[in-house]
Amino acid sequence: MVNVVRVFIKNWTHQRFDGRAAPKRGWGLGLLLCLILPFGDAFAVNIEVSLDRNPVPINESFTLTFAADEAPDDDPDLSPLRDNFEILNQSQSNQFSMVNGKTTRQVSFQIQLIAKTPGTLEIPAIAFGKDKSRPFMVSVTQGAVSNRQGADANLFLEMEAEPKNPYVQAQVILTVRVLSRVAFSGDLAQPEVQGVTIDKLDDDRQYMALRDGIQFRVDERRYTLYPEKSGRLSIPSVNMTAELGGQGLGPFSRAKGRPQRFHSDPVVLDVRPIPSSFKGSSWLPAARLELLEQWSPKDLKVLAGEPLTRTLTLTAEGASVGLLPELMGPDIPGGEVKQYPDQPVTKEEKGRTGLISLRQQKTALLAVRPGTYKVPAVEIPWWNTVKDQMEVVKVPAHEVTVLPAADGGGGKTAAPPLAEIPEAPAPKEPLVPVPLDPQKTDQTPGFWPWVSLSLGLGWVATLMLWWWRSRNQKVIEPLRQEPAHAPKAGSQLKRLEAACLQGDPLAARQALEAWAQENWPKLSSAERLQALESDLGETWQDLNRHLYGHGGKGWDGQALLRKAQSIVATMASAAGVKGSSKDVLESLHRL
Repeated sequence: MVNVVRVFIKNWTHQRFDGRAAPKRGWGLGLLLCLILPFGDAFAVNIEVSLDRNPVPINESFTLTFAADEAPDDDPDLSPLRDNFEILNQSQSNQFSMVNGKTTRQVSFQIQLIAKTPGTLEIPAIAFGKDKSRPFMVSVTQGAVSNRQGADANLFLEMEAEPKNPYVQAQVILTVRVLSRVAFSGDLAQPEVQGVTIDKLDDDRQYMALRDGIQFRVDERRYTLYPEKSGRLSIPSVNMTAELGGQGLGPFSRAKGRPQRFHSDPVVLDVRPIPSSFKGSSWLPAARLELLEQWSPKDLKVLAGEPLTRTLTLTAEGASVGLLPELMGPDIPGGEVKQYPDQPVTKEEKGRTGLISLRQQKTALLAVRPGTYKVPAVEIPWWNTVKDQMEVVKVPAHEVTVLPAADGGGGKTAAPPLAEIPEAPAPKEPLVPVPLDPQKTDQTPGFWPWVSLSLGLGWVATLMLWWWRSRNQKVIEPLRQEPAHAPKAGSQLKRLEAACLQGDPLAARQALEAWAQENWPKLSSAERLQALESDLGETWQDLNRHLYGHGGKGWDGQALLRKAQSIVATMASAAGVKGSSKDVLESLHRL
């Protein structure tokens, strides 16, 4: 009826009429609206509510039907049902019939529900747009226990956890089994535990098993969980809604019938705290732990200025990767060897025994001075959950050898200022006295030979003193000391500029080393590296971190370029070369 009125009003308002008829028809339309509006509810679609059965057992589904003689204003809003019921399925149907020339239509909405709790429950009024159904009551009985075992059980659920008294943050394997003697189809809900993350471990398994002498097919699903705090941990029942078929488990057996809900028994865990006997700084419970190391090169020998790479790999069985500690070794005594760690590699794999986690750390060790250095051992305390005791995995300490650089330099002598080193003056030839009598060549030497000998010894002592002082002289900011000449620019500064602009740390380091060798060829490579490190400071460290340690994001060479500009300008100014300093810095000052 309401739709008839709506169509009538629509057609009325769209009619074309002349000026004389307009007032009359306008008054007629207004009068019609005044008569209809007060009785608007009387024209709402009447929606009937019915159940296929009442009462119903709590573990069995039932069908709720909404029926109307014409289409309601909109689709139903079923959200109010979710408080007390689970919605399993929903469908809509339309039926038309003609009797004695009169056509009738019926619109139906079928909702399949299962109650969450027993008792007398209300099916609330459901809105269909502007139309609405009336409330309805349903009686839900306790029904039979669905997870029972015995000869009359065609399907039931089991749930168990191992171990039942785990340590905090230790792995727990939760197993859910569906045991059946008939064909069925259904969805198994995932366990839910407040405040604990549960992850499916591996693929489902199917096998046969006996319960009370009766053979059942078993569908097994396993999960991992890690308790975050000690104390009592309750794992609620797991539910499954399924339709059971006839007897038999063959592939051609088909499930049919009314959906039913099955549930397992709950499980309670007693979670233990960290034991007082554990002395490590980082709590790590696992079933097995292994620490391995690799060196490159394997003989632990490198040239000064070249990196030595150490790779540590930690593998844990029964522990999540988030519990594995960092593998950065302790500092190397003396401060002569610096460590540049790479980004760690982490991985998790799922196996029959649980999670297998891996953490791998590569670290570049770099020393600029030759010598023998001791790399300390790495020890990781952990708790063996199988033996229930603390253990330690470790790799031993090592001695690494840093050899002089390939150019023959790299001794432990400190580098003098990076400037032209003048040649040491050659000792003058001592004067030889002329014999008084040239005819007597066998005359015994007099005073002058002793003078010559003393002068020669003095020159030898002077040379030894100069060598000893230069050997023990300490380098203090060598690049900033006054050079003997203006720095050479050449192609190396252009290479440095291009590398910094392109963000290429390897090319930048190579350009710096070549530039230093070009300006100070008489120094060893190790001394030149020490000089670069001393004057470039943090920009040099940042360059090495990105080169040997992959220091995160892409390398920005702007800071290094500005530092190099400052050093070259200082050297050019100190050399007193006014005209050439601009030429030296021409390529670097283009930024």
